[in-house]
Amino acid sequence: MRDIIEELKTLADQNRMRILSLIWEAEDLCGCEVERILDLKQSNTSRQLHRLYSAGLISSYKKAQWSHYQIAGRHSAEDSLVGQIVALARSSDDIYREDIARLQDYRERGFSCQTIHKWVYPKMPQGKGVYMSNKKKKVLFVCIHNSARSQMAETFLNDLAGDRFEAESAGLEPGTLNPLVVQAMGEAGYDISGNSTNSVFEFHKEKRSYDIVVAVCSKEAEERCPIFPGSGQRLHWPFDDPSSTQGSEEERLQATRRIRDQIKARIEEFIAENG
Repeated sequence: MRDIIEELKTLADQNRMRILSLIWEAEDLCGCEVERILDLKQSNTSRQLHRLYSAGLISSYKKAQWSHYQIAGRHSAEDSLVGQIVALARSSDDIYREDIARLQDYRERGFSCQTIHKWVYPKMPQGKGVYMSNKKKKVLFVCIHNSARSQMAETFLNDLAGDRFEAESAGLEPGTLNPLVVQAMGEAGYDISGNSTNSVFEFHKEKRSYDIVVAVCSKEAEERCPIFPGSGQRLHWPFDDPSSTQGSEEERLQATRRIRDQIKARIEEFIAENG
């Protein structure tokens, strides 16, 4: 019963349901294909795939350097609970049928996991669109717990320059989101309450690569802050840790706002420097 409850909680998110429905239809998809066909950000796709995998709803295997996903065997029957939920979702919301149409169009055009790394599959109104060259730089923000600074940096870069960069974040010891950070980002117009915290070592196991890796740890924690192996350019932006702030809740919130604004300002500088 506990497993069923966890599965239902996992499916209580439309993006995760869209991903599950797409993989169900395709039977086998690379993570990058899911990202492009559904027109989702890489960081969001990775989080949702990880959540589905952790709940035992999908399985994963490596093909060359890419991760591929399938429906976990015990859920693959149409009369299984997951099969029934997917069928119900498709019958009640056009978005799932549109996703399947995009998948069919994608395959009819002869695209595959190998070719999609060279091309972007953009949002396609009514199943039609144009493929264009993907020149986005991949950026990884790293801190200790992936609960505050790296989450804010990832959010700002994806929002302010998502046309040029694809940002993710991870930590050495993944914890839980700092509630004051969630509140401060909400005040700035960003809902990160549904974000997961990621392990830099899991990213390494998946053989992910990045053009730029940015450590956002404070100076005191710099030595503990992991640097992603095999990366390109490595940068260090020391910011105070919101979890180490002192005082009343309002004082700690004010300090978190200050750190938020510092991170946003540095992201804006970074975008200008890389214009």
